[in-house]
Amino acid sequence: MTQPHRQTRTVPTAKVREWLVWFGERSTQDPTNTENRRLSNRLYDFCERAGAPGSTIVARGTSAATTAAGGGTLPGFDWTRGEIPFAPRPGFGPKTIDRLITRVVAVTGIHE
Repeated sequence: MTQPHRQTRTVPTAKVREWLVWFGERSTQDPTNTENRRLSNRLYDFCERAGAPGSTIVARGTSAATTAAGGGTLPGFDWTRGEIPFAPRPGFGPKTIDRLITRVVAVTGIHE
């Protein structure tokens, strides 16, 4: 059943990129931290659904992920001015999305 009052929560792509960079850096420091890996994977999934090419987020937001091999910005996805929609889906509703973003902010210390 569709609920028309549900709104898709959006977060600026630059902020999501900051979170991914943070998780990317921590994954090399503590590769066994399952909470960080889980949060990073969830963010990564939302980026893919928003149309971010996998090649730009393979490195989980590291600086290499934002530029093409020749040093220019990759076309087709704006990591500086766009927004990532955190759209509800079966098994991952608005409350779960709110909890995810709240937890990401709490873990990273980087506010939305």
